[in-house]
Amino acid sequence: MTRVVGVSFCEGYPESLLRARERTGAGEVAPVRLIRDKDNPYDPNAVNVVCVAAGGRIGRIDKKLAPHVAGRIDAGEAWEGEIVTVMVNATHPEKPGVLIQCWPVGGKSSTHPGGPKL
Repeated sequence: MTRVVGVSFCEGYPESLLRARERTGAGEVAPVRLIRDKDNPYDPNAVNVVCVAAGGRIGRIDKKLAPHVAGRIDAGEAWEGEIVTVMVNATHPEKPGVLIQCWPVGGKSSTHPGGPKL
């Protein structure tokens, strides 16, 4: 499980994450895809997190994990996952955050056991 970073820089924030929270709170799965961002001027290993339920890009994976995942994506491996939780702080409800769990396509998910995951 990992925290998504850069959420406040994404179009539609915070409403996008609050929409995803409604879905996951209702027991639905909010799938995500990890998409390589080779043109990111700040991080050559940047990997975006995209969630259709939230309306598109919701942030990036952390710089500590990015080199590992970026290398595997660059080698042709596709990654997917799901939102585990959208965190809303009672004192700052306008600034939600999000945790995801992700794995290589065909790897482990909450509904498909086996294989590595982050």
